[in-house]
Amino acid sequence: DAIAIRNKMKDAKSAIIIGGGYIGLEVAASLRKKDIAVNVIEAADRILARVASPSTADYLSELHANHGVAVTTGIGVEDIMQDNGAFSGVKLADGTVLTGDMLIVGIGVLPDSKLANDAGIETQRADGGAILVDSQMYSSHPDVLAIGDVALQRSSAIAIESVHNAQETAAIAASTLMEVAPPTIQTPWFWSDQYNIKLQIAGFNKGYDRVEIMGNPDQDQFVAWYIQGDRLLAADCINSPKEFIQAKKLIASGASIAELNQV
Repeated sequence: DAIAIRNKMKDAKSAIIIGGGYIGLEVAASLRKKDIAVNVIEAADRILARVASPSTADYLSELHANHGVAVTTGIGVEDIMQDNGAFSGVKLADGTVLTGDMLIVGIGVLPDSKLANDAGIETQRADGGAILVDSQMYSSHPDVLAIGDVALQRSSAIAIESVHNAQETAAIAASTLMEVAPPTIQTPWFWSDQYNIKLQIAGFNKGYDRVEIMGNPDQDQFVAWYIQGDRLLAADCINSPKEFIQAKKLIASGASIAELNQV
């Protein structure tokens, strides 16, 4: 997909991106660096609605606007239009028509567990979903392990889809097969590069009741701390690598808000 996008960019002057998640935003940033006009369409009320706080989302939305990206939220796409078999634009649910030379759809993926399901290996649902595994990455079949995005540990209610998770679950599976001690599980982390911004995320922000900002968003350097009660859950670190390292340690230790104030 990345190669196809790069090849299409050579002749494109405008692009439409459906989906305001990290994939859509990263592609938008890359296209703008090549001076391609970009429209981002997000059906939710804001970008990154499922994965980031309003404060982080608002910051990134303003960042993209400052780089010339037109972001439309709260509306879906009714039709993808073609001209002589080639993409020409989209029609939104309110009748608005946006034209473009290329289309990128980044609206999420589903685990491809058909092979496992057909083999009788237990998955989340009768019609598929993630392959269910235990802490050693064994599936319901004693000779089959599953790792990466397609695998979901039974003890976890949240699927982790990241490079780090793929590497970590592979290491666990290898230790299982070699009958050696498994690696120490790290605090989940993720990153996203957009323009001159490096966003590094530590932990899960599910269940937070408030967000505290440390640093200065106006200077493109801050941390959004996700807090539940007096416990730290996660952190969005914008151009703050030192704080990102601290965040992983604090979250892994189950640190309290009092310890956060010492950072």
